[in-house]
Amino acid sequence: TAESDFGELVKNFEGGVEDFGEFSAKLKLEADRRREEEEALDARYKELSYDREMAQERMADEEVQVEGLFLSRDNAAQETLIAQHDADDLGRQRYEIHEVLEA
Repeated sequence: TAESDFGELVKNFEGGVEDFGEFSAKLKLEADRRREEEEALDARYKELSYDREMAQERMADEEVQVEGLFLSRDNAAQETLIAQHDADDLGRQRYEIHEVLEA
């Protein structure tokens, strides 16, 4: 009969509404889970970006230190050459003085 068909239709509709409510709740839970996952990934990205930035700064500092060491080495080599030149000059002067004293 029409009444029983209508009752069946209402019952199916109510069941559909309940199913939709469950489906909607599941979608909301999934959206919340994904949002939390995205926030965790964003936080990890920021942490890694900071770590990379700090590593780059340390590398730049180390490059400056290495350049300073090279300059120090070059300066020491130059000072050694100057000292050798001065020693050679003193040796020549000593030889010349010795020659004059013997003459």
